[in-house]
Amino acid sequence: MASLRRLVASPALEPLLAYVSRPRTDPVVERVALIEDLAQLRDSAQHALVLLTRSASVAASSYRFDVALREARSRGVAALVLTARDVAHVTPTAAAIADRSGMALLGTGDTVDLAVLATAIAREIAGDAEVALLRAHTTLRAIDAHPATGDADGLLRFWDPATGAKLWTLPVHKSAVIGVHLEGTDIVTRGFTGEISRWQLPRSEAMIAACARHSPCGIVP
Repeated sequence: MASLRRLVASPALEPLLAYVSRPRTDPVVERVALIEDLAQLRDSAQHALVLLTRSASVAASSYRFDVALREARSRGVAALVLTARDVAHVTPTAAAIADRSGMALLGTGDTVDLAVLATAIAREIAGDAEVALLRAHTTLRAIDAHPATGDADGLLRFWDPATGAKLWTLPVHKSAVIGVHLEGTDIVTRGFTGEISRWQLPRSEAMIAACARHSPCGIVP
């Protein structure tokens, strides 16, 4: 857990984040999440700092973004992060909604790797670098569970943040995985057909040891 102002001012994040709309209060941040579609904000956890991919951030100038901000407010989201090219398109209405809700709007550079950013945020929140890396990359790389081609296999994929190698996969849904977020040490996933599942996130050394013993989740080189 950390205050948003402390996170933004930290040496690791100050070069990566800047305020677009600063709330009067200082929101508490407990987790980091990444979404590809604004509709996923309805499943966001309280006190989350939510990174928007380009496909979600591009809607900043639309009425749909205003609606999404109200949804985020109802969920108790601490802040949304947009890409720099979309920051200029945030409307006064959107800024006012964020201000009234005590939620911050932040911008990050167009060339910033969201995996790097999420990892840095998670490390600052959690303190334990190893667990933070695993959590951040689990969230980010889980997008791989539903390829853009639509040929989804319903798998959640875990990656080694240091090497980029796949560690193991977890079958979570029979349909495409369209939503992933973290609640403490749990992963909550949503399938394309509407089903929701909760999975406990093990420590990375336990995960690797389990994969070494059981071939169905064997380490992928």
